[in-house]
Amino acid sequence: VIVPEVSSSRLRHKTTVIARNMYNVTCIWTGVLTPYMLNNRAWNWGSYVGFFWAGMTALCFVWAYFRLPETKGLTYAELDELFQARVPARQFGKSRT
Repeated sequence: VIVPEVSSSRLRHKTTVIARNMYNVTCIWTGVLTPYMLNNRAWNWGSYVGFFWAGMTALCFVWAYFRLPETKGLTYAELDELFQARVPARQFGKSRT
C-alpha cells in the first residue's frame, strides 16, 4: 500500500514496478540464504538467525522513520507539489501547500 500512495503521480507506475521487482529479488535472496543460516551442516547459525533478522528489521525501521513521508490528509496533487518543492520526507505532515 505504501508504494502507490507515496510516489509522485508522474512516476507511480514505474515506482510500483521497481518496488515489486525489488520485493521479488529480496524474497529469492531470503529464500536462498535462510536455509543456509539454519542448516547445522552449512553455516549453523541456529537461533542467532533471529539477531540477523532483528538487525535487518532495525535498519529498515530507521530508513522508514527518516525517509517515508506522512501522507495522511494529503491529496495526490499536494504530494506532487511537496515532491517538486523538495520538502524533506519528515516535514510532509507539517507542510501545507
